[in-house]
Amino acid sequence: MKSFRDFRVLFVRNLKGSLRNPVWLFIGMFQPVLYLLLFAPLLKGLGNVPGFPPGGAYTVFTPGLLVMLALFTTAFAGFGLVDHIRNGFVERLLVTPASRFSILLAYLSRDVAVLLVQSVIAVILGVVMMRPAVPGGR
Repeated sequence: MKSFRDFRVLFVRNLKGSLRNPVWLFIGMFQPVLYLLLFAPLLKGLGNVPGFPPGGAYTVFTPGLLVMLALFTTAFAGFGLVDHIRNGFVERLLVTPASRFSILLAYLSRDVAVLLVQSVIAVILGVVMMRPAVPGGR
């Protein structure tokens, strides 16, 4: 139970730290939107190719965007931790009674929360943009 409390405190602290810098938050949330708005329309011509799945380019591009988000978000998840290590914050955390597992899980969970929000935004926008291309849709 103490580990969960430590995790919750550190997770909220990490999340508040992310929210304090709105520029990176905006860039991180707006990136999937830009990809869907700028690059997906370039693939509309592929919808007429034989063997292409029904529903247009968005049915292929949106899942591909989700895979890309998952790969890049997890690949760069450690950079925030590296910054905290360089600043000496992790050394100060390690002398507290918080478990090391809770410390690591809090950093990881913040990155997962950002990934989930990005994914939800991408899926909602992909469904909205795909709506006219779906047969029988409006």
